[in-house]
Amino acid sequence: MKQSSRSPVLDALYDQPGTEINARAISELVARTGMKRPVIRHVRFKPEVSVVARIVDAAGDDSADQPWWFVSYSPSETNKAGKLLKRAAETGYPVFSALLPEDPRTSVFCGPIGLDRMLFKPLKETDAVGPGGQISGTVLSYNPWRRVVFRKVCTDGSVSVVRVWAEPPTIAPLLAGLPGAGVPVLPVIGWTGHSIEQPWLDGGDLAGRVAEQPRERDALLPGVARALASVHGVDPTALVSVARRELSPRGHAGEPHLPGVAAEQALGAASNGLACFPGSLRESFDAVAEAVLRVLADQRGPDVVSHGDFSADQVVLGGDDSPYLIDFDRLKLAPVGYDLGSFVAVEMLSGRDSATAAALVESYREVPGTGDASATSVRAWTAFHLLLRVAELFRNLDPHCVEHARDRIELARMVLAGRSVTRSGDTGDTASEKAG
Repeated sequence: MKQSSRSPVLDALYDQPGTEINARAISELVARTGMKRPVIRHVRFKPEVSVVARIVDAAGDDSADQPWWFVSYSPSETNKAGKLLKRAAETGYPVFSALLPEDPRTSVFCGPIGLDRMLFKPLKETDAVGPGGQISGTVLSYNPWRRVVFRKVCTDGSVSVVRVWAEPPTIAPLLAGLPGAGVPVLPVIGWTGHSIEQPWLDGGDLAGRVAEQPRERDALLPGVARALASVHGVDPTALVSVARRELSPRGHAGEPHLPGVAAEQALGAASNGLACFPGSLRESFDAVAEAVLRVLADQRGPDVVSHGDFSADQVVLGGDDSPYLIDFDRLKLAPVGYDLGSFVAVEMLSGRDSATAAALVESYREVPGTGDASATSVRAWTAFHLLLRVAELFRNLDPHCVEHARDRIELARMVLAGRSVTRSGDTGDTASEKAG
């Protein structure tokens, strides 16, 4: 990591030389969560301000506790730390704190989701927090200070999934228009200004099903492709009109809108996220990003309503294996290659067989009336999404994050050129090239 971007907490988390005492203090702190093997994941770092992360149980069994948040504030941010402690005293929820022995001005804290600084008030609207500050349900995903998704059993015995955001989402009212447009989405059975509740399906997601029963892939993917194509076929003006009608009687402020994809700004932000990496790595990233942007400019097709974060785990299956699309947090206007490239990139980084990604792209092309999904466009958007995920390695405290970041940048470069690197280390066709 670059010296100018480091902090006492980051140094300790990355086991930098001379930080053994601080690292031990952090380990002792997170052990107070009661988890069997507590580990820190998904670090977000603001230089001279804060470090925010998620604590999860690496034991990985059914008895694992819910995730907790972890945070450190710089001395200039003591007011935020004070508010956390005050809220803990008012609610009775546990919060633990410690000083770093080698940096006595630096404090670190951890606490349950119910005491999340930004989600505290939104969670109160759902009445989903128990007396210990934990969610009354099964936590499916948690991004501290931003979002939590959990499964709950209702009083009538039915099961639902609830998403709660720190920032008021626009997707809930926009979802109201998708069923009428023929898009297979789960119905909205409840929503507030910060949350949305939908029924739970027991069929699992596409990623899990294909992993467990690979022979079912070819039967499932045509339906998934049609579901994605139905999103791309939605009239954006009509969708916003329906959302506006839904908002008005509920007293919600704000105007629903569909943001467009800003590829240059997104890659610029991803580049800025590499501030802790060596300068040479960021230079390599920027060079590939510029090449991607040039291809995207040449291949720019018409924008359509897009899922925005499409992958195999964003498809859940009903009892008859009918696909339903979920998690439209990043719904936007973008070329059709945007969603296809997202799917391919996630499959490549998962280490799964690239045949699923290639088959999905091919199935999409076979749906009547779909927009342009040229091999060049899919490759460019795949490289785009690979680059957006380079900084994940740093956030997840990968001890080899610099080496692996270089690998991802090189993978994006080779995908853009129509070639990739297989898991065996040999060059081979990419999923996007096979689909072309």
